[in-house]
Formats: sequence, C-alpha cells, structure tokens
Amino acid sequence: MGDVVKVDFDGSNSFRREMDDIIEDLVTCLTRHYGEYAGNLMAKSFIISLDMIAERLTKQLKNN
Repeated sequence: MGDVVKVDFDGSNSFRREMDDIIEDLVTCLTRHYGEYAGNLMAKSFIISLDMIAERLTKQLKNN
C-alpha cells in the first residue's frame, strides 16, 4: 500500500512533520488529477475526517 512511517516520539515533532508531508503529498496528488478546486475540496474533507478521528481517539485515551 505504501511506505511505513517510522517516527520518534521522544521530545520531537517528527510525527507531525511526517503527517504534514503525507497530507501535502495527498493535496498535490488530488489537485494534479482532479483539478485545483476538486482536489482542494477532497483534501479538506480528508483533513476534517482526520481531525474527527483524532478527537475521538483522544477522548477514548483520556477515558481509559
């Protein structure tokens, strides 16, 4: 499917940087294949979904 992202969580922002790079690549790919407007719209939908997942996961981790 793709490369496995290896990150270091010890006092660094490597995970955020890796995710930002992945999202940037996704936006570039979508805009290249579907045009700027449609690509940006799909990318925004994807990012909103990721935010919702992150919020739910954070709540679950706090409750456990």
